[in-house]
Amino acid sequence: MKRIYLILALLVVLVLSSCMLFKNDPPLISLHSTVTEGQEIAPKTMVSFSWSVLDSADDPLTVKFTLKKDGEVILEEAGINEKTVAIEEEGHYTVVITANDGKNVTTEELNFKATNLVTELYQSDSGLIYLDRNQWFDYAEDAEGDILIRFYKAEVDETGEGTYTRIRLNLVDTDGDGLGDAWEEIPNDRPDLQDWISCPATLTAYDTTWQFYQLMYGEDFIRCRYYGTSGTYQGYVLVDTLAEVGFELGVPYSRYIYMDTPYGPIGDYKGFMLRERYDSDSKPVFSIEATPTSVSTGATFTVKVVGKNVADFAKLYDTRYMQLSLWKDSGITLESVDFSDFMDGFADVSAYNVNDNSVTLYKGFTVDKDEPEEASDVFAVLTFKVNDDFDGSEISLGLAYEGWWTGYGDYVDLPNPIFRDKDNKALDGFVIDYVPVTVSVESAD
Repeated sequence: MKRIYLILALLVVLVLSSCMLFKNDPPLISLHSTVTEGQEIAPKTMVSFSWSVLDSADDPLTVKFTLKKDGEVILEEAGINEKTVAIEEEGHYTVVITANDGKNVTTEELNFKATNLVTELYQSDSGLIYLDRNQWFDYAEDAEGDILIRFYKAEVDETGEGTYTRIRLNLVDTDGDGLGDAWEEIPNDRPDLQDWISCPATLTAYDTTWQFYQLMYGEDFIRCRYYGTSGTYQGYVLVDTLAEVGFELGVPYSRYIYMDTPYGPIGDYKGFMLRERYDSDSKPVFSIEATPTSVSTGATFTVKVVGKNVADFAKLYDTRYMQLSLWKDSGITLESVDFSDFMDGFADVSAYNVNDNSVTLYKGFTVDKDEPEEASDVFAVLTFKVNDDFDGSEISLGLAYEGWWTGYGDYVDLPNPIFRDKDNKALDGFVIDYVPVTVSVESAD
């Protein structure tokens, strides 16, 4: 009898070992691009994509690049790990990277759009995007070597007479990917510690000669813009990312540019500022949080829609209506939606609409008696259940914007973020963080 038990135990160990040995996790895709999720660019812009795939199995791996415009496939290519495309026309664009190892298929998407409106908006010398351009940049065509740049920040002394102190800035690469993603502040009296940031004056790529003509600044990026002067893409724009960190709203900055030319050295100093109705610390942002981030099939998890600094901004501009949509992967079921008091001094009227792919949240504000509970920055809390038959390894959810809905033309409701004031006029200035959250799923068996 003992021998039989021993044989059974060995069989169990063997089966478990085999399950572990032959476990095949899906491929993992890491996608990088010169555009970000939800970004709006101008037509006739060159956009670059690169990706890597990590697969735990030794099976043959097929990776495919797909570019869609307004939901229709316009380019498809396999067996590559990078691609640069010319975005010719206005429209909603989706890039899909598909990895197939014969057992599992994984996809990674990136959505953006091209509009002529953004071309007009970028002509402004202030706002959330600052375009740095002057006559000296025309000499870049004859520059001997790279264009050299230094940045400075002005700090205000509020305790005295409101004087400004200039601080030198160095780019720091904290994650080792070759791009600066943080600032190091250096005293103004130590120029010997400040590094130069270099930007090529001219480039040759894609059978085209590109000439530097502009710098672009945002809250989380610094970019060089090049104009195609000859070749296949003459008249197009090529964007090169200098840094993945930018400049705070409402804070004075300056830059110094230096280049050597046949006519002598050229240096140019200029101040600039990113502007909005708020600064970076009080920006009204909607985002989502998932708890817990790891569940089993049949279990529940919550997604909290948070509006940091939103209520104060909304009251200032007499906001009376807010609408947000959350997209979700299939395989989960919405159990409940709980709305809390969101804005002091107003009564909240809340509702939601759900379908297979999304949940749309509505909140109105009236001047009736306010709820007794204390207002918080939580817009809504959604509880989802993972279906018992869910066979994937993770679930993704995120706040939706117009470009995401191109594949859902039959959706009966208005899914886009909408904000209206007491006169039913549209409001802008609210910021939507479209970065999705991911919840990993394990089988309950």
